[in-house]
Amino acid sequence: MPAGTIPIFTASVETAVQDIVNADSTTPQTLITAGANGARVVAVTATTDDTAAIDYSLYVQRDGAGVNFLLGTVSVPAGAGNTSAVAAVDLLDPAKIKGLDLDGTLILGGTDVLKVAARTAVTAAKTTYVVGLYGDY
Repeated sequence: MPAGTIPIFTASVETAVQDIVNADSTTPQTLITAGANGARVVAVTATTDDTAAIDYSLYVQRDGAGVNFLLGTVSVPAGAGNTSAVAAVDLLDPAKIKGLDLDGTLILGGTDVLKVAARTAVTAAKTTYVVGLYGDY
């Protein structure tokens, strides 16, 4: 049968979590590692107890090695998701991250890695929590 004629669906539902603290500085942290057949990332959300707004960048690393390629950067305001006054932030914001699928999801190739990094260090004794929801093919 010709390739691409049968729809494929994710085989598993996964949740990835990463906390980012001052000691991480601006080093990209691994959030999601796609399975051998790739993955569909449906959400990446950030919350923080930081007292300063910080920009966070998403990167993709092909096949889990080498260069971290910048996908885009999204601002996370102080206290985002930590109080009812400031909502959690969608890091897969289509206004900031281009190249998403039509439904706003991000497709990763087999063994690709999605990473997240603060653009400036998180305030000492504060934490930003990043949660990724995805499915491996």
